[in-house]
Amino acid sequence: MDLQTKIRQLINSKREGEYWDFKEEPHENKADLLHDIICMANSLYKGDKYLILGVTDPKQDAKIKGLIPNQKNRRTQVQYIDFLRTKSFAGDCRPEIELQTILVDELEIDVLIIFDRPLKPYYLTVEYKEKGTIVRANHIYSRTNDTNIPIDKSADIGVIEKMWKQRFGLDLSPLERMELLLLKPNEWFKDIGNKPYAYHKEFPEFRIEFSEVEEFREVYSFFFPNDSSFYGNATFKFHSTTLFVYIN
Repeated sequence: MDLQTKIRQLINSKREGEYWDFKEEPHENKADLLHDIICMANSLYKGDKYLILGVTDPKQDAKIKGLIPNQKNRRTQVQYIDFLRTKSFAGDCRPEIELQTILVDELEIDVLIIFDRPLKPYYLTVEYKEKGTIVRANHIYSRTNDTNIPIDKSADIGVIEKMWKQRFGLDLSPLERMELLLLKPNEWFKDIGNKPYAYHKEFPEFRIEFSEVEEFREVYSFFFPNDSSFYGNATFKFHSTTLFVYIN
């Protein structure tokens, strides 16, 4: 589904949710902007999140007002990224964002996309203050349903625990975790040709077992400088449970 269709559906829902929020105008107070971005980034929803600028609050029927060029407080993608880059995030892990401008009913709407990355919880180590509004250091903000955690509060411990589980993939099934771990081959111990197995260095319960290889010859083998061909199986396991088998 393209972004324009997705945003249109969210507007037509006449409500806000755990991964989208409407703003009639761009944020005037940058502390409020930062709070909104962190809340969205820390939402437990598995998927990208959206700050939709140029649409009224659902209490005002989520009407499309649109934005105009050079509108006060309207920002470019570079300005948003630079704003986040200068803030003191724990571990230098910052929300990854992208700004897209779309036309809905021939009116411009800015959509700030906050990408879903396994780096939550995002939080500041140094507070950020503007005009009396303070985004507090070491406070973990989040979003529940259509509501942000208040700027002077922190998320419940149960929600924070779920964030850390998402970060380390502990909320995934063994199969999903295996697929995730395979994306980083450097984190695996392997000695191909000498050891009939490989295992993840940090989570050794995830293993790959290699079968004996057998030589075979097919027509295509003779098109290569070395016409010897081999096949074997790789069995991907979590403890003693076979997750899947790759035949090559």
